[in-house]
Amino acid sequence: QQQKKNDDDKNSNILNSGNIIMQELLDLETKQQEIWLQHNDNDNNDSPIPPLLQFGSLLNSITKKLDGDTQIRYSVLPKLEELYQNQLQSLRDYFGTKYDTILDSTEEETWSEHAKL
Repeated sequence: QQQKKNDDDKNSNILNSGNIIMQELLDLETKQQEIWLQHNDNDNNDSPIPPLLQFGSLLNSITKKLDGDTQIRYSVLPKLEELYQNQLQSLRDYFGTKYDTILDSTEEETWSEHAKL
């Protein structure tokens, strides 16, 4: 009976840890969405949506809690992957647009000069 109680306590701890980590991931998703909403509220919607700058440090603190617990890791992996993909897309869009703007703003003559070299 003691073994059953220990197993129940362990399962309860795993469930609580999983819930805490999932809540932290949902908070991270909310921060991403806040950036998107703030961008949409601005008058200048031609600019790209900036990525969440603290994404890496926030995600790192969450993933440290996953070490050694395979059961929780597999339960939160889909949400973790979704947030990571959203961040990557934001980075691509933001820096890709910045790069295009730099290329477009460079005078045609400058490109012609470089082409001759």
